Amino acid sequence: MIMTLLFISILSLAVNSQMARSVWTGTVYIKADGSIDPSDAPIITYDNMTYTLIGNITSSADGIVVERDNVIINGAGCILQGAMNGCGVDLSGRSNVTVMNMRIQNFEFGIFLYSTLQCAIYGNTLTNNRYYGIGVNSGLNNTVFGNILFNNINFGISIWGFSHDVHIQENKITSSDIAGISVSDSYNITIFKNEISENVDGILIYNSTNNEVSGNNITQNRHAGIEFFLESINNVIFHNNFVNNAFQALTNNNINYWDDGYPSGGNYWSDYTSIDLYNGPHQNETGSDGIGDTPYIIDEYNQDRYPPVHNESIPWGDWQHYHNYTEIVNTLLSLNNTFPNIVDVFSIGKSWQSRDIYCIRLTNESNTDPKPKVLFVGYHHARELISAELPLYFVSQAAINFGTNETITYMLNYSEIYVIPALNVDGFDSVRKNEWQRKNAHPFDEDGDGLFDEDPPDDEDGDGYIEDLYYWDGINYYFIRWEGIDDDGDGLKNEDRIGGVDLNRNYDYQWQGGSSDPRSEVFKGTAPFSEPETQALRNLALEHDFMYALSFHSGAELILYPWGYTYNPPPDVMMFQKISQDLSSITGGTIYMQASSLYISYGLWDDWMYGNRSTFAITCEIYTNNSAWQYEPGPEPKTWWEKGVFQYFNPDANQIETVIQRWLPVFTYITNRSITEFQHHNIAITDVTALKTIVGQGYTASINVTVVNQSGQTETFNVTVYVNTTAIETRQETLVRGTLKNLTFTWNTTDFAKGNYTIWAYAELVPGEIDMTDNICANGIIKVGVPGDVNPFDGYVGVDDIFTIAWHFGTEPDGPPNPNGRYYDPNLDINDDYYVGVDDIFIAASHFGEEDPP
Repeated sequence: MIMTLLFISILSLAVNSQMARSVWTGTVYIKADGSIDPSDAPIITYDNMTYTLIGNITSSADGIVVERDNVIINGAGCILQGAMNGCGVDLSGRSNVTVMNMRIQNFEFGIFLYSTLQCAIYGNTLTNNRYYGIGVNSGLNNTVFGNILFNNINFGISIWGFSHDVHIQENKITSSDIAGISVSDSYNITIFKNEISENVDGILIYNSTNNEVSGNNITQNRHAGIEFFLESINNVIFHNNFVNNAFQALTNNNINYWDDGYPSGGNYWSDYTSIDLYNGPHQNETGSDGIGDTPYIIDEYNQDRYPPVHNESIPWGDWQHYHNYTEIVNTLLSLNNTFPNIVDVFSIGKSWQSRDIYCIRLTNESNTDPKPKVLFVGYHHARELISAELPLYFVSQAAINFGTNETITYMLNYSEIYVIPALNVDGFDSVRKNEWQRKNAHPFDEDGDGLFDEDPPDDEDGDGYIEDLYYWDGINYYFIRWEGIDDDGDGLKNEDRIGGVDLNRNYDYQWQGGSSDPRSEVFKGTAPFSEPETQALRNLALEHDFMYALSFHSGAELILYPWGYTYNPPPDVMMFQKISQDLSSITGGTIYMQASSLYISYGLWDDWMYGNRSTFAITCEIYTNNSAWQYEPGPEPKTWWEKGVFQYFNPDANQIETVIQRWLPVFTYITNRSITEFQHHNIAITDVTALKTIVGQGYTASINVTVVNQSGQTETFNVTVYVNTTAIETRQETLVRGTLKNLTFTWNTTDFAKGNYTIWAYAELVPGEIDMTDNICANGIIKVGVPGDVNPFDGYVGVDDIFTIAWHFGTEPDGPPNPNGRYYDPNLDINDDYYVGVDDIFIAASHFGEEDPP
């Protein structure tokens, strides 16, 4: 019955989602006969079973009072605002009522269930209510599921008054001043898979027996993770994670059960320090089993006999299914709560449908030395679900194995690893509607009727696949259409498909060459970085200097490096080939330069990362199944239905971990390579060039020096230019890794004797630099003589010298030839003002007849 009502509620919401929301003041009654009192209240119903809010409600007393059974109250995201009095929703005496999708705040009691039977409180947000967010008094068989409760002053959820068989599951409860969940004078209460953090007590059980607390994350509560009072015995507590609570558990001499036996195990305790060398019910058999070898002692009456050595919050523990967006987010946030010293999870932006795009940063925060940064990105394309599983698996394993696995510990000690498991976060829902979907959720009006995405592909024949129809002319296949029905009643099928932009064609590097057709699988968007998803990644990349970056895709088993937009190789082609060869030897993937070996592509992620950010960026295509395609005869001769796209891009669920294990070592390879290069220190001088080879005594000469930072990090160093053994200038420079800089030094020859001088430059060794062979560079000789002695340099200023200068009159660097067809010659620019003019002729003339020696 509940599920039927939920379905009707969703239909009702869809019909009315576009109605304008207003603010209404007063108390609303849903009467026993199904009527709404007062009639102008912002609630509608079409069947007297589903009641949907269409506007916000403000009340100084109760908000909504329900007097009818077997109904759904759908808040549709509207706000129920109180004045710290009354109940937000009063369900007293009700049975089979669901309250969902409501935002309730500032009441005395958020949702009150008194003497209720089989009621469900689902998907609501309750904040700043005086006594509790959700309260159940004398209730039976009620469910509290998937709610967010924040800053409710006494309790988040409170169960009391001999309630029993109440199920509290998957709620997030924070910042309660007494307890996140309170159970008093009740029994058979199940508290399962909740996130309970930053309350005074996480869970408070008072004079209650035979309750079960399992699968919860109980973290950073200011007093106790869980506390028992009075006769609270025979409760079972297992598979929870007690992390960084002031007191993990307080029993007040009540005896309870703290594990589920062997091998199921007990609870994870963040302050548990035992090792895992043995297994078995008595932990005396050789070989580890994930359970600590000694019990976790709570007090003299209570102990957890089988505490796991790793966090039990493993929403990622099941690799036999594809994780959806919510599961991925829960995994990341759980890691963040459990391992705060090595994990930092943060949103880098929001998607088209306003979902957060999360990045997880892994590093040992206690090591504050500079570290290299690497980036891994999954799930650009919606149908490539396996590309999100791989990075998700890595971050979970890295977090839980830090400190016990030598390789992981080294990586996190000496690098910063940034991972975006899923960039196209709306894709998880899009691909459920159409397994062909590659792009993001940006809607487009492909058929130009003013409506968006109203006629997408459908599973017309109900076989579980959305098929595409092809025509075969004996040589080639030609696409006709996808399977579908006429959703919008215009006589055409799926002409306005699920829209979207190909995120991996939306980056601002040679973007203009991509497809401008919104119907194309590789539609580039309306502008570079037009999509919020690519904007989010761009902003992260601009904020950090990533040495290496990998992006994961599927549909092939390849290692792809830039460029995609041209057949010409990148400047660092040798480096890319070396890295790709190493990755290929690890995974078996075939190596290609994107464009030269596959096809020209514009606006690619790795082209932008390399071309704009100087990051060595590579794409890994990690899975394909060419035998996945299935074919059936079409409606006309030589036509065929094709299906199997999901299996082409993704392995069966029972093979997910097999694919992951094949590609998992790429994280280690890239990270360790960055550490090695980062710890390599080398400054090089690659060129020393004097603009002049002849300079008049007392005048200046410019000397250009090219310095390169070949280290893995930013370096600050001194560069000195010498003539013979005399230093003429020292300059301090700072260069980021992999960059070069051209420096110009000026030599004033006033105090130098006439003669030949060798010019050279020296870059001082930076800390950790061993090879100094490239720190010195000498190149050429400058001759110092009588000003004006230029042609030839023979120790005498004569007519030939003055004539030569005059013949070049009016020339300047990079300028056109003068009327005599002569170009600028720096040796003739005696006063070094980058122009051969009257001043230079005058200087030469004033020294006419001088010779050296005199």
